[in-house]
Amino acid sequence: RESEVFMLNVRFLVGVTGATETTGNTATLSCTFGGDTKPTTMKWFDSSGANVFGNVQMTITESIDGDNWVSVLKIFKLELENSGLYTCKASWTTENQEVVGSAKLMVLGRLSLQF
Repeated sequence: RESEVFMLNVRFLVGVTGATETTGNTATLSCTFGGDTKPTTMKWFDSSGANVFGNVQMTITESIDGDNWVSVLKIFKLELENSGLYTCKASWTTENQEVVGSAKLMVLGRLSLQF
């Protein structure tokens, strides 16, 4: 009788980093994914569920950190409306797998003093 070997593809969320910033500043959110292979895609979505790719106020960079894959979302010139929950999603299309994490962004107004 032949023995069967099963390969287990393990993918997981290592960590998520949110931010608290004031209006006008830049916020950095990050998601770190672990697993045996690089995700096919890593995407970010805003509180409304819209993909942030192409938003001129935001940039997304991807990098490798040891055995993990990191996706960083930077949001420039923050406005109060940028506050909310941002979702990062890593997908491995060959195995039809997804791992999802959420990072909270809180944007605080600047205090203006008038004399």
